[in-house]
Amino acid sequence: MKTAKELLEAKRHHVAEARKIHDQFDGKSMPAGAARQIEAHLVKVAEIDASLSEPEYKHGMDEHVRHGDGSHGSDLTGGSTAGVQNPELWAKTVADAFGKVSNAAGVKAVVSGSLDVPSVLTDEAPLPQDAVSLLGLVPRKIISEASYAFLRQTVRDNQAAPVADHGLKPTSVFTYEEIPGKAEVVAHLSEAFPQRFLSDHEELVRLLRSEMAFGVIAAMEDQVVSGDGNSPEWEGLLATSGVTDVAYNSDKVTTLRKARTALALKSEQPTAFVLNPQDIEDLDLTRVDGATGEFLVLEDRIYGRLPVVPSLAVPYETALLADWRQTRLYVREGMRIDSDTSGELFDNNEVKLRAESRGNFHALRPQAVAVVDLAEAGS
Repeated sequence: MKTAKELLEAKRHHVAEARKIHDQFDGKSMPAGAARQIEAHLVKVAEIDASLSEPEYKHGMDEHVRHGDGSHGSDLTGGSTAGVQNPELWAKTVADAFGKVSNAAGVKAVVSGSLDVPSVLTDEAPLPQDAVSLLGLVPRKIISEASYAFLRQTVRDNQAAPVADHGLKPTSVFTYEEIPGKAEVVAHLSEAFPQRFLSDHEELVRLLRSEMAFGVIAAMEDQVVSGDGNSPEWEGLLATSGVTDVAYNSDKVTTLRKARTALALKSEQPTAFVLNPQDIEDLDLTRVDGATGEFLVLEDRIYGRLPVVPSLAVPYETALLADWRQTRLYVREGMRIDSDTSGELFDNNEVKLRAESRGNFHALRPQAVAVVDLAEAGS
């Protein structure tokens, strides 16, 4: 396994190579092949960033930051080799560069290529800037094969205790099961549209790319929650055996508070709630005393200062509370958006897009996920 320093060196190399290609052209005459080469280097950078976010690299990264080594790289806007300290700005700069060459390079050079899922979440999908998405809570692991295996903890019994001299030490039981996994495709197509739109409406490629990416992300969130685990569906949390089920108790406020206790009793440390937006509204409008009392201070009395993430993927009157660090999104291929003008599309001078990604989701320690029933019996 490469060290954090080696990964940073590789990132600097790919940034420099992308800039070298970019600087050879004036922005209007860049050939399609050069645009694809730049995007390929950006994909490598996104993969490295995803790897550096893994827990095993955290200490190494902290050391580089303390010694001033964490910002090496190159941007695409000037001659300095100083580092890319603002990935969002860097990505925007590259996107602008692609926009300048859209007419000369052709639709496939601009529209197709690979786009890593974390990049889509932060840069491409039209999500509110101040919101956290469900997928944004889940750590990612880049995998090199379609088939893989992961370890799931099935027993967590800590028996550590003081022991007298010559005494028998207690045995704790931490049981893991190796489970096979498979990267599954999540994809959709656009409707056909006139190819001339690409020349007449310069923002179209960016907007279509964002909408197509957003559609795949929404489907991935649905699978994280409700996938039944039967290929090609992912193994969603509602279908995962061993999660912590929390029954409805009195009202939604009480039930969510009970969920926090249920995980605490298992020595789990949840990182965020995920609720349907309608449930969040119900809770926001809950009053202390009847219809005219004061509204509850939710951050203090219900959620315990944990983030609350809205998601349409979570069914109404169901909530998820989890230590999301104990889940994983396995990514075989990041977001890929391709275009096609063949067959009848060619005859009609039309273009169609396809967006897809390959991966899967798993709970590594199911008991760290509470599935909370917010539905009153008989409602």
